[in-house]
Order: sequence, then C-alpha cells, then structure tokens
Amino acid sequence: MASSKTIKNSDIVSDGELISAILREEPVAFEQFVRQFQPVMTQFAMTFVAESEAEECVQDALIDAILQISKFNQRSSLKTWVLSITANKAKMQLRKNGKEVSLDELKENNLFPQEHYKENGHWAIPPTHWEDSSPEELMGFEQFRECLDKTVENLPENQKSVMMLRDFIGASTEEICDILELSHANLRVLIHRSRNKVYQMIDHFEQTGEC
Repeated sequence: MASSKTIKNSDIVSDGELISAILREEPVAFEQFVRQFQPVMTQFAMTFVAESEAEECVQDALIDAILQISKFNQRSSLKTWVLSITANKAKMQLRKNGKEVSLDELKENNLFPQEHYKENGHWAIPPTHWEDSSPEELMGFEQFRECLDKTVENLPENQKSVMMLRDFIGASTEEICDILELSHANLRVLIHRSRNKVYQMIDHFEQTGEC
C-alpha cells in the first residue's frame, strides 16, 4: 500500500514515499525530487550532448517524469527510470543534431582488436608498465588528471554513457541495459572499448609522461 506520509525537506524517504507525496502534489516532494535527481541527470545527459543542451534535456526529462510518475511500475529503481527518460531526451537531441550513432553499428565494427584481446575479452598484451601502485601515483600529477578527463570526454557518446553509469554513478548491469536499451553483449563491448582507451592512455602516459 502506498505511503501517506507527509515529507519534510530534511526527510530521507524511499522511492515509494516520494512518489506518493508527488501524487498528492506536496510542494516539498517536487523540490526533493528535483534536488535528488537533477545533478545526476545533468551529469549523465552531458555524456551525450553539450552542457547547454544537457540542461534543456534534463528540464524536459524532469517535467516528463513528474507528469508520468503515476505510470511508474517500480520494477526498477526510481533513479533508473528517471535516467531512462533522460537518455531518451538526449538521444532525441542527438537526432536533431544529426549525430546519433546506432548501437546496431557496433556489431559491424572490429570490437576486440586482435593485438589487445584474447577470445574471452581479456588482455592478450597488458599495458607494459602497469603496476598496482601506479594509478594512485599517477593521480598525483595534475597533467595526468587532465589527460584522463580529456580521454573520457572524447569517448564516443555510448561508451562515455556506459562508463559514467558504471564507474561514476554505480549503476548495475541490469540498470544500464534498461537505461540505454542495450543487450548484455553490447554492454560488455562498450565497457571493454571505453576501458581499453583509458588503459591505453595510462600506458602511454606511464611511458612518455604525455597525454
């Protein structure tokens, strides 16, 4: 049964309690919904489009989510559902920009270069100077941090979105597949490709000290 609890600004509430309060049109519930989800929605939308476009996508997604919240079936988390709406808005913007890349095209690409991977997707030749301590040591260099940010920023939209959801937002495999409408196989491909580019950058930086 839906909760009838009236929420306050300081409350930490469950998805169900927040949804019920929104359906009762409690002003504080709307404020909490925006405060809770807008930052992560904006961060996620920016993996697809520019910051100015991301803000517009998020505003549209917030409105849609609130208007459609009575239809939310709670088979996933509220965050997963909201990010799915955000992804759809961002993809619509990409189509307007003429920049959308079909996920089906991934199947046609050389997804696992022979020189880097075995058939099971593991490294055939790992980064040459990789050490357990090296990431922590490298993070002490401002140049490395800038290089890492640049590498992630320049990833294709689909790879960047997967990396953001997986490594920064902490979404599960099922959540990512639902949000981006991916099969598990395509998700594994995108994770491998995005991390491969980051690993290559780290390997190159360790050897040369340059991005």
